[in-house]
Amino acid sequence: MALNLTALTDYVRENSTDFVVKSLMNAPTIDFLKSAGSVMVGIKGTEAIPLLDSDVGLQDNDGCGRSPQGSTTFGNAKITVHPLKDEQNFCPKNYEKKWMVEYLTQGQTYSELLFANDIMYLRASKIAGANERLIWQGDTDSVTPNLQKFDGFIKLLPETVVLPTAPTLLESLQKALLTVPQEVKNNDDFVIFLSQEDYEAINIELANKNIYKDTDDAKLFGTSAKLAPVAGLNGTGKFYFGRSRSFVVGTDLLGEEDSATMEYSIETKNIYMDFAYALGVAVVYADEVKGFHKA
Repeated sequence: MALNLTALTDYVRENSTDFVVKSLMNAPTIDFLKSAGSVMVGIKGTEAIPLLDSDVGLQDNDGCGRSPQGSTTFGNAKITVHPLKDEQNFCPKNYEKKWMVEYLTQGQTYSELLFANDIMYLRASKIAGANERLIWQGDTDSVTPNLQKFDGFIKLLPETVVLPTAPTLLESLQKALLTVPQEVKNNDDFVIFLSQEDYEAINIELANKNIYKDTDDAKLFGTSAKLAPVAGLNGTGKFYFGRSRSFVVGTDLLGEEDSATMEYSIETKNIYMDFAYALGVAVVYADEVKGFHKA
């Protein structure tokens, strides 16, 4: 006797609570600047960034006279944060006739979803990716809605110039570094911002020349200049040489968890999953930043 199973559909296990979530990225620019002390938190609206500068006039000290020279200058720049939000409603009743019914709690009142945390994690990662692009490529004149919220670093900084000509991208960046004033690049917070794709490209150039460089060594090969690969510059072909203090990010949050809420509405029987926060950027000492782009 043989079993004929051709009339049976393949079994699909529908009650697993593990989702494969397509997460994109955190915002690498915020992570980098936070460690460099250039992220301001707790801002509502506009806040001043205090600035201090001084010049020195050395004199011969061969008498008892006093002749004050030079000056110390106090100033400020301003950073404005812009309230942003991302809201979604979920009606659990809609899932009753779908395979998603496996994720609903017992009874007819669904005040929670078993997969709610997966949704929140996914959206948080997508929002972080959108913020990363906005921080660099934001433009109030953009036709892309996600980039219209405020002007990002690229628009706030002076126009970039073409990278010096060289056989490889790595050599072009090395030549560009030589054009940066020594008093700027001698500082501990000097950094070269570049795209993640260009960071990979220069590492591949080294590998093709059989030159070993640890991938965790985030410095421009042959120099002491730190490299900061950021997703916000992907696709732009731009590079910025300057001190991290010149790039300031402002937010009203103290932690990422502050921005997310998930609530059940008795009136609408919907679950509201919302993110609300404020974000903005400012550039200070723009004259210390040199920007380049590919030819």
